[in-house]
Amino acid sequence: MVELITKSNSMRKRCKDKRGELVDLDHPAKKKHPLNNLDGLILSYKVPWPVDIVISPECQKIYNQVFLLLLQIKWAKYSLDTLRFSDLTVAAKRQEVGLTDESKMKEPIKQQIHRMFLLRVKLMHFVNSFHNYIMTRILHSTGLEFQHQVQEAKDLDQLIRIHYRYLSTIHDRCLFREKVSFVKEAIMKVLNLVLVFSDRWQTGTGAWKVESIDKMESDFKNCHMFLVTILNKAVCRGSFPHLESLALSLMAGFEQC
Repeated sequence: MVELITKSNSMRKRCKDKRGELVDLDHPAKKKHPLNNLDGLILSYKVPWPVDIVISPECQKIYNQVFLLLLQIKWAKYSLDTLRFSDLTVAAKRQEVGLTDESKMKEPIKQQIHRMFLLRVKLMHFVNSFHNYIMTRILHSTGLEFQHQVQEAKDLDQLIRIHYRYLSTIHDRCLFREKVSFVKEAIMKVLNLVLVFSDRWQTGTGAWKVESIDKMESDFKNCHMFLVTILNKAVCRGSFPHLESLALSLMAGFEQC
């Protein structure tokens, strides 16, 4: 599905947003925040009676939020996983031949490529850490608890409460709560950075400058440091125990930066 969306985004120039208005995908805001291209995707399911008593339209809104988050994570993960080292090394050999002495003095192409390799590994660790947190610590573990509770339900009212509690839990732990919105914003900034990084990687060494690598490295380091600091403080206070695994994983990656 992620591959299909990646291809369709490159082919389509315009699409409809949630209000049905046409949106230009080549708009600067879309290029800077490519994840916004997924905002128009909504899952819709006509729930038959009496199941619609449990799965209401409000419940479907939460499911859509989680679905969109998963799609954003997996798009970023797919973008990094499919990058090939040869895309940079082969292009670099061809470019070095035509370089002037002035260009060579700024920074050797091999050094630029080395920095791109390192940044890719750091971004992969970050994305994989967040992906594993959502898939295992949140959705899998919470899903198992939900299934067990559903089997123990005695009546419809209890089933509705169990389902609502399940949705409330994953909504909070997927960082949709207003109280932790700044954490999600920092993560989204990194995921957007991943897509920009992937795009520049695929265009080859001639399409980006040393300054763009500097900025990507700086932006990622700032977001990474911010998240590690905030999450560690939250875990130490005992405010969000479910974030402990994510905090430890990001801290391990930060020590390697």
